[in-house]
Amino acid sequence: MSEEKQSALLKILKATATLPAQVMFYGTALAAIAIASIPGVELPPALAALAGSAGAQALGSILERVARGELTEEDIRREVQAAIEASNIATALQVKETQVMVARLFRRLDVVRYAIQQNEFGVLQRLVELRGQFEAFTRELQGELANISAKLDNVATRAQVEAILRLLEERLGAPPSPDWVRAYLKRLADRPPRTLDEAQLYIGRNVARAEERDIFYPRNVTRYDPRRGEPETGDSQPQPEPLEKVLAREKKLMLLGEPGMGKTTGLQHLAWEAAQHALRDGGAGEENPIPIYAELKAYAGEDWALFLARQVNQQMGAGHELAPDLGESARKLRAWFAQPTARFLVLLDGLNEVRPEFQTAARGALEALLNSAHPVVISCRERDYDAGLRERAAAYVLQGLGEADIRDYLRRALGR
Repeated sequence: MSEEKQSALLKILKATATLPAQVMFYGTALAAIAIASIPGVELPPALAALAGSAGAQALGSILERVARGELTEEDIRREVQAAIEASNIATALQVKETQVMVARLFRRLDVVRYAIQQNEFGVLQRLVELRGQFEAFTRELQGELANISAKLDNVATRAQVEAILRLLEERLGAPPSPDWVRAYLKRLADRPPRTLDEAQLYIGRNVARAEERDIFYPRNVTRYDPRRGEPETGDSQPQPEPLEKVLAREKKLMLLGEPGMGKTTGLQHLAWEAAQHALRDGGAGEENPIPIYAELKAYAGEDWALFLARQVNQQMGAGHELAPDLGESARKLRAWFAQPTARFLVLLDGLNEVRPEFQTAARGALEALLNSAHPVVISCRERDYDAGLRERAAAYVLQGLGEADIRDYLRRALGR
């Protein structure tokens, strides 16, 4: 979005901040929908219906006139309220799923970050204060606000920072204790999914194990080329690289491959080795991220924190969850992600296995994670790869075993 549109949206948010909280929210949400409803951009059905309303069209006109400096704050308040009356936004935003869609739209339009850059902290306070009326909206954006809270000291007054942080802490809760984090890492480190030999091959549990010092990261990858299968010459052919090296460079990665290629085992090894490193080196941090492995076939349309918290709780087992209640577990996970010193390696297995009815929600959850500061790897069958994620994550293809690899495996398996 252009800075001109960001500025116009922020002016509407600022002008309506003196109105009741729900009116401010309705007007700003409608303005965000109007900005996003441009040719070639697909909106979720609920937002697309709102975009076609007379109210959204009126907001589009208001945005243009605000950008040209033609409206006073009083004009903005009056016309925005009229646009709300001409739309169904008030009813639509009683639905939690629609609130989440609007929050993701705010994220896509970079509303929070732009407000901070412009020192509009009163606006941010009003957004956070919506938590009592529009909990799904504020819950979706809490991580956004918390991730940048550490930077506010340089640009806001102390009173404004403290007010925002109090609200964040009240909503987010506390992160898990160091003892729980260590127990979680130990649980992952104690469960290697496979053994790898020094030639970097996967071998079954019935084959003699290599010494721990000889266990390496699996498989090479090559950059995804949609023209694969066409004749290639010399320099145009992508060169294989170790997965670990590519992840360190790219940070956000789509790992593609056909069934049976080893995508799941590869992600599980990334989680296992990351947990081992964190335990061995005395704790997690920038160099030793905390791994979170999750199977996307279990995704059921919830927000990213709820989904990951449910997966983590299942891995830890009854009595060892982040918190007794799943909602509280999600809040702890958000607080954990928001810590300035915390680093995570998020490993999401099987994008192609997300159920059809949850695919739109899954896209929003993935975008939230890909927008975070943490490394993310998402595995998917190559033929099901959605190129819409190309701008957010580099795509690489897992390489299969060569003839020499297969012969060596059979010699080991057969004891010859």
